Amino acid sequence: MDSILEKILRCAGPEATLTMDQRLFRLMTFVGAFICLLVVLPVNLFQPSIPWPVNIADILLGLFCLFCHQRALRGCYQAKLFLTVLVGMLSGVWFLNGGMSGSITYYLFAVIVLPLTLCRGRTRAVIIGLILLDISGLYLLEYHHPELVVHMGTRAEYFWDNYTGTFCSLLALVMVVWVVVTSYDRDHFRIAGIARELQLSEENYRSVVENAMSIIIRLDPQGRITFFNRFAENVFGYPREEIIGRPLLGTLLPPVSSRGENLAEKHTLLLKEPGKFPRSENENLCRNGRRIMVTWANQPVYDTNGRLREILSVGADVTQQLELLEQLRMTQSTMDLAAEEILWTDAEGRIIYANTAALESTGYGPAAIRQLALWELTVDFPADRWPAFWQDLRARRSATLEFIQTSKSGRPVPMELAATYFALAQKEYATLFLRNLTERRQNEEKRRQHEQQMQHLQRLESLGVLAGGIAHDFNNLLTAILANISLVKAELPAGSPQQESLQEAEKASEQARGLTAQLLTFARGGKPVKTVINLEPVLRNSAGFAGRGRAVRCEIDIPNPLPPVEADATQLSQVFHNLVINAHQAMPHGGLIRIQAVVRPLPASAKALLPPGEYIEISIQDQGQGIAPENLSRIFDPYFTTKKTGSGLGLAVVHAVINQHQGAITVASTPGQGTTFTLWLPASRQTALVPPVSAPAAISRRYRVLIMDDETMVSRVLAKILSRLACDAETALDGREALAKYEAARRLHNPFDLVIMDLTVPGGMGGREMIQQLRRIDPQVKAIVSSGYSDDPVMADFQAHGFTGVILKPYTKEQVQAVVSLLQPPAAA
Repeated sequence: MDSILEKILRCAGPEATLTMDQRLFRLMTFVGAFICLLVVLPVNLFQPSIPWPVNIADILLGLFCLFCHQRALRGCYQAKLFLTVLVGMLSGVWFLNGGMSGSITYYLFAVIVLPLTLCRGRTRAVIIGLILLDISGLYLLEYHHPELVVHMGTRAEYFWDNYTGTFCSLLALVMVVWVVVTSYDRDHFRIAGIARELQLSEENYRSVVENAMSIIIRLDPQGRITFFNRFAENVFGYPREEIIGRPLLGTLLPPVSSRGENLAEKHTLLLKEPGKFPRSENENLCRNGRRIMVTWANQPVYDTNGRLREILSVGADVTQQLELLEQLRMTQSTMDLAAEEILWTDAEGRIIYANTAALESTGYGPAAIRQLALWELTVDFPADRWPAFWQDLRARRSATLEFIQTSKSGRPVPMELAATYFALAQKEYATLFLRNLTERRQNEEKRRQHEQQMQHLQRLESLGVLAGGIAHDFNNLLTAILANISLVKAELPAGSPQQESLQEAEKASEQARGLTAQLLTFARGGKPVKTVINLEPVLRNSAGFAGRGRAVRCEIDIPNPLPPVEADATQLSQVFHNLVINAHQAMPHGGLIRIQAVVRPLPASAKALLPPGEYIEISIQDQGQGIAPENLSRIFDPYFTTKKTGSGLGLAVVHAVINQHQGAITVASTPGQGTTFTLWLPASRQTALVPPVSAPAAISRRYRVLIMDDETMVSRVLAKILSRLACDAETALDGREALAKYEAARRLHNPFDLVIMDLTVPGGMGGREMIQQLRRIDPQVKAIVSSGYSDDPVMADFQAHGFTGVILKPYTKEQVQAVVSLLQPPAAA
C-alpha cells in the first residue's frame, strides 16, 4: 500500500520546497483525472442506459483535470477555477444522472474534500456555501419537477453509480489524509533540522552582532527599539535593558537636527516606506545630550504575507570624520576662494599648489603650474636668489618682498609676497601669499588726486563764498544806482537830452545785474528757483553775451514760437552760456555755431531718458575739432577736462541743471568735424509772465511803509522813491529795530501798511527770521521780501514763508511802484 501511495504521491510533486496546499492541488488534479478517465468512464461504458452527455462531460472533466495538473507542475495553481469547473460539471449532469439519488455522492468529493484542502479562510467558506446552495437549488427543482430527472432503470445502475461516487470521494479523502500525514512527518523532520540550523545561526549571528564594531539596532513597525548591540551601548551610553522598547524618535533621534532638518518627518517616511531609504545620514542623540552624526544602512524585513516585520539598521559614528572633512573643505574653499594668490612651494622653490586666484592671474592650469618654479613666474626674482631667500625664511619663519609677476601671456603685474615656513611629515614647505599691488598703487594715485580735488573744491568753495558776497554787495550798489537813475529820469521832462544818457546808464546797470545773477549761479548753484518764462530771449541773450568779442559767428534758428517753460532763467542762462563758450573754445580759428530750438516728438535716444510729454529740443552745434570717442562717456563727470586750464566743472554744472529741470542732455561728436549738444526741456501749459509795458498804477492813498535793510544807501534811496510815490517811510538797520518800530506804531494807533525787508542781514536778524515774529504780532501784516540773492528758495516761494510779495535787487522806481500798487487794499484799487 505504501509503495502504491508513494508512486501516486510522486505525481503530487516530490520537491521538498512545495507547501502542503500545492502538493494537495497537484494530487487532487491527478486523482480527478484518474477517477474520471479510468474509473467512472469504464463503469459508465458498461451501462448503455447512461446518457451520452454524461460520458462527454466525464471525458471533458478528466481532460481539464490533466490540464490543471500540468499547469500546477509549471508553478501555476488555479484552485478556484478547478473547483468552479468541477461544480459546474456536476450541476450540469444532475438531471441526467438520477438527480439526488445518483449525483449526491459525487458532491462529497467536491464539497468536503476539495474546498477543505485547497482553500483557506473566507474563500473556503464562500465556496462551500455556494456548493450547498447549488445542491439545495437542484434538489428543490427536482422535487417540484421530477419529470426533468432521467431516473435510473435498474437497481444495478443505482448501485454502480453510487459505488463510483462513494469510491471517488473516499479515495480522495484517503489521499488527502495521506498527504497531510506524510507532509507533517516530512515537515516535522525538516523543521527540526531547520530549528537546529537556526539555533546555530542565531548563536553565530549574536556572536557576530554583539562583537561587531558597528552600531546595530532593530526597530519594530511602530519605530520602537527591539535590539541594541554592545557597540551601540558604548556609542550612545544607554544600557540595553533601559532602551529596549523605547521609541527611536525622541530617544536616539531628535525631532529636529541642530541645522533645522525635520528628522521626525524623515523617520515617519522610513517607517512607511523603508525600502526607499537603504542608506541615510543624520544627527543622533546620546544619553548625555551630545549630538553625533551617524551613517545608517537600513534593511526592511517582511513576513510571508508581505507585511513589515522589522527594520534592521547598521550605523557608523562619522562625527569626527565629518568634522575633519568639514575642516578640510573649509580650508580648501578658503584657499581656493581667497582673493589673494596663494602658492605652496617645496624647499627647492617648485610650486606644488596654486589656488584659483593664482591660476587666473598667471593663466596656467593646475597641472601646468605645478611644473614651474617660483622664479619662472617673475621678472626680477632670478633662480639664484632663491637659496638665500629660503635660508632667511627658515631662520625667521616669515619673509616679505616685492617683485614683478608675469602671466602666461607675458603681462607684468607688481606683486607683494608674504611667505611663511612650515614643516610637515619631515618635509619643508612655504606658503606664499601674493597680493596684487596694482589696485593699491591706483588707490594711492586716486587718493592723491582726491586730495588735490578736495583742495580744489575748498578753493572753489572759498571762491563761491567770496563771489556770493561780492554779488550781494554789488546788487546793493546797483540798487542805489538804478533807483537814483529812475528818480532822476522821473524828474526830467520827456525828450530831455539827459534822458538818453540816463537810459544808457540804466541799460548798463541792467547788464551788470545779469552779470551778478550769473555770479550767484556759479557761487551758490543748488535747487532752481523756477518761474514760467519764455525760453527764446534767455537763449538769445545768453548766446549773444557769450559770443561778444570773439571771431566765431553764431546763428540762432527758432522757426516757430516756443511754448513757455518752468525754469530758473538764471541757471538756464548759465547752461547756454557754458555750452556756447565751449563751442567757441573748440574753434580757436573761427567758425560757425548753429543753435536751433523747436518743438518736435522725442527721438528714440531721448525716450529712454524722459517720460512722455511735450518737450522743447535745443541743439548747439559747432565746427570744432570734436571729442575723442573714449572721452564721450566722461565729459559730464565732475573735474574731467581735456583743457590745460579747465576746471572740469562747466559741463558737470550743465548736466546737473538740466536734470534739475526734469530734462535731458546728450552729445554727439565726430573728431575733426565738430560736436553737437542736444537738450530737451519740458514745455509748460502755463502762460509766461510778461513784464507790463504800461506804467504801473498810481498809488491811491498815502501809505506808511517800514523799510528794513542793513545798507543805508539802499534804505535811503528806497525811502526817496516811496516819498515820490506819496508814501511815508521809516527805516531800520535790522529785524529787531524794525520789530520795535512796528510794535510802537501799533501802540500809537498809527500802524504801518507795508513792510519791505531785506532777506539777509549779516550779524543781525534778517527777513527770514523777522517775518515769523512779525506774524505773531500781526497775522494780517503785508510784507515784501527783497534780496540780491535771486536763487534763494524764499524768493521763489515767498508765500510759503509768510510774505505777500517779492522784489529783486537791484530795482527801479517803477518796479517799487508796481509792487506797492499791486499790494494795496481792495478798497484802494
